[in-house]
Amino acid sequence: MKKVLSLMLCMVVAFSLAACGGDKKENTDAKEYTYEIAFLTPSSEISIDDEDRIEAAWNGVRQFAEEKGKTYKYYEAEKNDTKAQLARMKDAVDAGAKVIVTAGPEVKEAVAEAQQKYKDVKFIYLDGSLDEVADNCVTVRFNPLHAGFLAGYGAVVEGLGNLGYLADGKSAESVAYGYGFLQGANEAASRFGRYAVIRYDYGTKDASAEEIGKVAKSWYDDGVRAIFTYGGDVFHGVKKEAEEADKVVIASNASKDYDKTVITSARKCYEEAVGAQLQAVYDGTFKGGKSVYMSAKNDGVGLDMKKSEFQYFNKDMYNEIYKELAKGDLKVLSAKDAKTVDDLIKAKWLYYIRIDQE
Repeated sequence: MKKVLSLMLCMVVAFSLAACGGDKKENTDAKEYTYEIAFLTPSSEISIDDEDRIEAAWNGVRQFAEEKGKTYKYYEAEKNDTKAQLARMKDAVDAGAKVIVTAGPEVKEAVAEAQQKYKDVKFIYLDGSLDEVADNCVTVRFNPLHAGFLAGYGAVVEGLGNLGYLADGKSAESVAYGYGFLQGANEAASRFGRYAVIRYDYGTKDASAEEIGKVAKSWYDDGVRAIFTYGGDVFHGVKKEAEEADKVVIASNASKDYDKTVITSARKCYEEAVGAQLQAVYDGTFKGGKSVYMSAKNDGVGLDMKKSEFQYFNKDMYNEIYKELAKGDLKVLSAKDAKTVDDLIKAKWLYYIRIDQE
């Protein structure tokens, strides 16, 4: 269900309604009012209720706009293709958009074209890359290695020594989350004198809910206590099995606010990144034509400790390891450094953990 938007009306419109004795109603006509901040969703299927990057980025827009008193609106492309996305961007510009925020690789081509077409509009593009970034656009990317590292570290410190990592297919990002998770788990095991076993499976992109659930159930039945997930469908499939097995799941990308089954979320800080870039637009410090890379060095990724259900791994422990990552005291290797998990084991001496690759 789409969230009900609380749209801000200018004082003139509000006064007119009051004078005529009319009831206040939610505005749905984009041509009648202007909306300074626009948010584009890739499609109706990938929209503001996806419980992932789109919802998190939209929340960043909403929070900023409501705090600063700016008008805002989301525009949902009819389908996931460039033509439909460009059509909604045009609607946003026609409705007075000064800045358009969007996210995900699905909108790459639309952003690439729109940034050139609408030179007077600022573009904030999260979780995507462009071959050429125009002066009126900024791309924001995140470091999943650091997020995964913190998830693995926290899980082992917590005492969840039998772990799993399950993704929705092998991709640059799923590999990065997984590599970080393994290195974080090994670091914690070495420091706290513990040993961890990790089942490791990139999964398949088109896996059904039944297939995902079957894998998760077999892992939990075999003694796995927590599964780190990558991908929305994987998260939901694993969470269902975790509830039935009285085990836990670790989410990725965006913060998942459910119940005690979700022990933590290894999140990209979408809300904060959107807020910072929108603030730059309005205070005149926006620097387009470049890509911004968010990591532990600039508080761009991390565990959602406010909603975490850790019993032993506390905020002080988290802050200590986070500072080491931020300062660069801990080097977390990527796929550029180690092409395979076996290469990673050798390169980082991951011998405090056992990795069972599926």
